[in-house]
Amino acid sequence: MVVAGGLCGMPILPIHSYHDQTLRYPVGGADLEYLTGRPFNIAAFTNVPQFLYQGECDTSDAVQFPDAYDAPDRDLINQLLGETPIERWAVCETIVTHIAPRIEFHIDPGAAHQTSPAMGAQIKAFIQKHIFNP
Repeated sequence: MVVAGGLCGMPILPIHSYHDQTLRYPVGGADLEYLTGRPFNIAAFTNVPQFLYQGECDTSDAVQFPDAYDAPDRDLINQLLGETPIERWAVCETIVTHIAPRIEFHIDPGAAHQTSPAMGAQIKAFIQKHIFNP
């Protein structure tokens, strides 16, 4: 099970390319076999319950900093997926849920880089659901 919020820019995409552009890790998985010695296991990925959330007003954006993304990856992300975390969220959700419809994407209304009590309740319900009904 995965619960991840405030992803600081975007989740890792479970694809090798998008619009004919190669997506290397951590943008996508084009080079995972080279990096790990194993190909990306899409079956395992789609079998893991995931709850991903982003604050509607969160401006924390690791994409824009060189310690998180190389310049070519940063430029690719900004051009293909959007220049802000909230712009990217909808594109990433479309890509990921097309491949793995069980993965849940959530926007935390009015929240910045923190979790609201309402989102906390949704997270708790998600965890309880998947602990007791795997």
